[in-house]
Amino acid sequence: MVKENVKPKSQIEFFINKSAKEFNNDTKIYRYMDFDCFLQILDKKFYISAKKHFSDCYDAGTKVPLKDIFKNFVNVCEGKSVVLKNYTSIELIEMFKKSQNYLTSCWTLNKDDILMWQAYTHGNCGICIESTVGNVIAALDPNAIKPYLICCSPMYYNGYSSLQEVEGILFQKQNQYKGEKEVRFYFLNGIFNDESANYDKNYAVFDIDSDVLIDEVILSPFMRGNSAQVLKHKLEESNPYLEGRIYKSEISL
Repeated sequence: MVKENVKPKSQIEFFINKSAKEFNNDTKIYRYMDFDCFLQILDKKFYISAKKHFSDCYDAGTKVPLKDIFKNFVNVCEGKSVVLKNYTSIELIEMFKKSQNYLTSCWTLNKDDILMWQAYTHGNCGICIESTVGNVIAALDPNAIKPYLICCSPMYYNGYSSLQEVEGILFQKQNQYKGEKEVRFYFLNGIFNDESANYDKNYAVFDIDSDVLIDEVILSPFMRGNSAQVLKHKLEESNPYLEGRIYKSEISL
């Protein structure tokens, strides 16, 4: 839950998908990372990259899945084409392309998951931090966030052929990724369809309160010998607020 006496700051423009089942400020979320990224968070810096750097070209917005997109518009019934949507294909394609420049922070609902460890950490010293949707927002410095608008939702894995609105494309992925159970934050410099949202940045760095952000730290199951215990001791020694929050993965390898 959002930590005691710490609430999402009203100065931050934050929108959460309230239509998603059992998804709210208290939803526990997890982020897997390499140790150097964790050190940046301990240094109270929150790095967020643009979507165009994602490995999947469709999710990155660098390639448009035209076949799926056009399924949103025309349905052939008894030899006649029926228009299904009140937005145009051009609007949808432009939103898709524009989204590649949106700053994006990706989390997951999967705690201590072997597939997540393998996919999103490298080597033996990976880290998974547990937080909540509300604590991510509460940890951000509102002065650093302005003028960003933050939107958060779990991802949907229906592909790109059944969109109810143009903005829905931001939270859609192809079905083969459904095991990720991703939760995504977008940091937008302006509203969805405003040209000011289409800035060209590779990444941004925001000031963050790591004490508020971090509920738990899980150390990689790939750590060897007593290295997890040594690292736990060193981290708690240099960051007293982490005492009692650091655990070794329960996955046995």
